[in-house]
Amino acid sequence: MKRKAFQITVTVLMLLSFVLVSQGFSATRRPNRPDANPGNPVTPTDFPAKFLPGIEKPGVIPEKKYFIAFSNGDMNDLWRLTFVKDVENFANRYMEEFGIKFMWTNAGHNSAKQLADIESLLALKPDLLLMSANEREPLNVVKEMCDEQGVPLIILDRGIVYQPTDDPNDMYIQSQSLDFFLNGIAMGVAVVRFLTEKYGEPKGNVVELAGILGSEPGIQRSQGVKFVL
Repeated sequence: MKRKAFQITVTVLMLLSFVLVSQGFSATRRPNRPDANPGNPVTPTDFPAKFLPGIEKPGVIPEKKYFIAFSNGDMNDLWRLTFVKDVENFANRYMEEFGIKFMWTNAGHNSAKQLADIESLLALKPDLLLMSANEREPLNVVKEMCDEQGVPLIILDRGIVYQPTDDPNDMYIQSQSLDFFLNGIAMGVAVVRFLTEKYGEPKGNVVELAGILGSEPGIQRSQGVKFVL
């Protein structure tokens, strides 16, 4: 659990530096920022390539003192708490090393509050918005909000209905998450194996505790389980 959160966080924070530096979002779309403090890369240059698909230069450093905003859906369990703390810890390292500004909000499992949080964050004109959506459908509008404001959007863990595209005008530039449908399939296979071992065939009563019904992990994981069963 901790390892998964750590891997996603490191990947995303390295990626956001790469994107901001290489694509020049701050210079072309957002307020001009002062030069970043000189420093050493936060992400090791030998970071495993398998965690960084499409990234050729691990260890890149930001050129400017970018303002990064992060909207989190909830912290109601140990995984979510660990995930948010990892994001915050790595952001603190960027702030200390390069002078990056980082601000984050937590919606407390309330999609309406998360939308309000994001409106407030976008009003501050960040160079990048990170979001882990409380629910998939209600937070889908955030993509359009970012398009309108010209703020690049990276989704962490919990996604929305929209998917990133190759359109240069599309501000939804990246999604970092697991394949929850495949995860559900693995769970379904495990259920079938258990029932077969117990009854000699895959029969029995199965109760699914889906978690947050409107979240992308809950939706896709449930679909994967039902695909098998």
